[in-house]
Amino acid sequence: MKKSLFACCVLLALQSVQAETLILANGEPMSADYSGMGTATWDNGDAYEGQFELGKRHGTGTYTWKNGDQYQGDYNNSIREGKGSYSWTDGKRYEGDWQQGERTGKGIYTWPNGNRYEGDFKADNRTGQGTLKWHNGDEYTGDFVNDERTGTGVYQWQNGDRYEGGYVQGKRHGQGVYSWKSGNRYEGAWENNQRQGQGTYTWTTGETYQGEFLNNQRHGQGVMTSAYGDRYEGGFAHDKREGEGVLIWSNGTRHPVFFRQGVRQPK
Repeated sequence: MKKSLFACCVLLALQSVQAETLILANGEPMSADYSGMGTATWDNGDAYEGQFELGKRHGTGTYTWKNGDQYQGDYNNSIREGKGSYSWTDGKRYEGDWQQGERTGKGIYTWPNGNRYEGDFKADNRTGQGTLKWHNGDEYTGDFVNDERTGTGVYQWQNGDRYEGGYVQGKRHGQGVYSWKSGNRYEGAWENNQRQGQGTYTWTTGETYQGEFLNNQRHGQGVMTSAYGDRYEGGFAHDKREGEGVLIWSNGTRHPVFFRQGVRQPK
């Protein structure tokens, strides 16, 4: 009878401290200020196994959620803090630094499809410097803000194309250089993933265009120079010569011209 009364008192004391939690150490109920190895189970199906200090998860341990998600790593006062790995039931996984229960610091995040990010995290987001590799072979190294490519970076496509320059929210924006596998090259302004503003496009044939772009096309005023040194200075619209301009031969001879949709018009 005395033992039963004592056991009831212990259980009531535990319930008053953490009503939804049953904490066990070596199979026996433990006090609220327990320190050492133990196991905690929650009514919602969550469970923890690891180190405790004064009744708190402190040290290293494994926390498993009812849905199958799992964290293995360091705790400080029942908060994920230090080094640890978090595995989601859908196959995603994070391994790295934790601060105040969030992914903050250096870490590696992998997706079940083979994508992989390694670099800086802040408040559970990719923020800072990092490298994101896609399963198809594409790769980006540079700045991230809130999980988006923002700042400056280098994107290398699997097919050999390469871009180096500015990004905003995952899109090429600002000044940048795009080099095609074919050898063609563009250097200049970008907006919303499009060549837009002032820039220079160089072909492997030796031709160059320097001037204005709009929606990836030569549009506005520009200079088109052939591999032989002849050039056209004047207007462009939708990638074709348009309006008034001047043809300047390599010997310096100049001829005023007028174009309509890329076709030279008679005087």
